[in-house]
Amino acid sequence: LGPVRYGVWVIINSMLTWLSVSSMGLSGTALVNTLADARGHGDAKRSRQLVSSAIFALSVIAGLLAILFAVSFSWAPWLDIVNARGSMEAQELHAAIVLSVLFFLLMFPLGALDAVYYGYQEGYISNVWNVIGSIVSLGALIVVTKMEGGLPLLVIAMIGTKWAVCIINMIVLFGWIHPEVRPAWACIKVKALRELAGLGGKYLVQQLAGLGMFQVQPLLITRFLGPEPVGIYNVALRLLTIPLMFVSLFSMPLIPAYGEARARADWPWILKTLRRSLILTIILAALMLLPLAVVTPWIVGWWMGPAMLPPTAFICLLTLYVLVNAALTPLAIFFTGLQWMGSQAVIAVINAAINIGFAIYILRPCGLSGMGWAMLAGILSNGAGQLISLWVFQRQPSNRKAGGS
Repeated sequence: LGPVRYGVWVIINSMLTWLSVSSMGLSGTALVNTLADARGHGDAKRSRQLVSSAIFALSVIAGLLAILFAVSFSWAPWLDIVNARGSMEAQELHAAIVLSVLFFLLMFPLGALDAVYYGYQEGYISNVWNVIGSIVSLGALIVVTKMEGGLPLLVIAMIGTKWAVCIINMIVLFGWIHPEVRPAWACIKVKALRELAGLGGKYLVQQLAGLGMFQVQPLLITRFLGPEPVGIYNVALRLLTIPLMFVSLFSMPLIPAYGEARARADWPWILKTLRRSLILTIILAALMLLPLAVVTPWIVGWWMGPAMLPPTAFICLLTLYVLVNAALTPLAIFFTGLQWMGSQAVIAVINAAINIGFAIYILRPCGLSGMGWAMLAGILSNGAGQLISLWVFQRQPSNRKAGGS
């Protein structure tokens, strides 16, 4: 693609992530937690109502987003938004955006599939499907690069193939693995929608702040430095955040486990699991991250050439950021599983504000290293907030009685 088109591709994906917040947690934590609670109480009927209502609500939201996009598409100055005027043709960019949004909306209701697996503590099955989707997507990507088809074909290879795999996943999930929660019109209930929306609303602020924490960087970089540095930033991010993928792989299944244990008031197990996950996560992240940081410049230089090499200072700052992020992940999972979300939303907002404000102030004079400083400052503020939240949580009477102190 070259540095400009690759940077534009990263920006498009970042904007799609912004759109994903419109799910209100219905395809994520809200559905996972409510399913875990229903399973903890042995209520299979409620589980099916939750799944049916979530997929129905997500389909309605996708339809509304499609109408909004169709009305506003021709009015948006897309070349100016991605700061690529003069660097690529508007027709290619418009085709890529339309295809990206189309596949995004088609996959929108299917986001509930992962939540069903995790709600039943079968996240490993979801991961298997994600691996299959990635392999198929990689094969299509190789074909597209040989064809030199540009951004539109890249979108089909990267997103269209994963949508096709999701359709097969849906058939298998509701046909064989869990037919007892297969969506049905009769199972769409206002009560279930209210339960999901009530819990999803608690996560909405945190989701919005999460965008400021993790997805605003490409837009800020292209605004102040142009689209080319976005590609350099993303290449370094992809490599150095590999440890976070493994941390998430082992941590995410704890959300429904915490939820079930909470429903059964099994506080000793909850607190023991938190301590163990903190220790194991820090050890795992450190063992993976430090060698990876050393070889990152060599990998990037060998694969893409010196033009895509990130500054050494940015690699060091990003390494520290990932290490702190990994150490905080078990705490975030702990509070999410227990639905203790008020403080988490406040912490996320503060993190996002520091990240964005610092980046705006320092990006132009310091380049990509400035983004590294901004991200590190934001995640350190997050760490301070998480420790305060844990201290407050332990001193609540009910938690002290359960062994929380």
